[in-house]
Amino acid sequence: MSKKVFISYSNDDKNKMRSLEKRLKSGGVLTPIIIADDRKPSVLLSDKVKRGIEECDYFVPILTKRSIINQWVNQEIGYATALKRSIVPLVEAQIINKLKGFIHKQTDLPFQFKSNTKSAHSEASIFSKRAKVLANHLLLENEILPEEVSAENFFPGIWECEYTLNGKKGIDPRVEIKNGNDYYSNGKLYFKVDDLRIDLKKGGMSFTKCDPKDGSRIAHNVLRIVKLNERYEGLENGQTPIAYYRID
Repeated sequence: MSKKVFISYSNDDKNKMRSLEKRLKSGGVLTPIIIADDRKPSVLLSDKVKRGIEECDYFVPILTKRSIINQWVNQEIGYATALKRSIVPLVEAQIINKLKGFIHKQTDLPFQFKSNTKSAHSEASIFSKRAKVLANHLLLENEILPEEVSAENFFPGIWECEYTLNGKKGIDPRVEIKNGNDYYSNGKLYFKVDDLRIDLKKGGMSFTKCDPKDGSRIAHNVLRIVKLNERYEGLENGQTPIAYYRID
């Protein structure tokens, strides 16, 4: 069943909107709603916007230094909030501290991208990758496995990893999965995640942690999906209890 995704954006970020639109369409399940493409001249723009938000399953605002001062974008966010739509922002990392209103830095904001004023091509590439992660996230929420997935799709935001080894508890603090399969803890690259396998029907996943330098195997995880994108529990190397839980 198709899920409708309303994209809220500033016209200054039209290229980003088209990039996100492409990523959403690629899965064949998500249908972007773009009001600028709704060519019904007899209908007021405000009515088109209201109808689009009312019909959507997900509301995705593209928040940049341009769009956060755009009246239409802010009104659309307010209306989506009032209707209790599922809001999934794509946010320019440099403006996090400037966010006010319904979406702010205390809000769950796992889908961030860095702007690059020196290279439009580089920024477009970075945004496209984050848009892909977001699109895959929406598919997974509907228990649809995308054609291409990475560990980053299952670990949005910041996590902690707890384990018990030789009777002693340990923790990997502030775990982030970046660039697809890079496993960071407290900002340091610790592992490469390899051989990722997912079974949404059985609610399980497995992967191997490898040395980031030579790719040699370090540990293998077999996990139960307690709550997708929130908590996973299981065993490392078949005997060490391990749990991953999202903290931000």
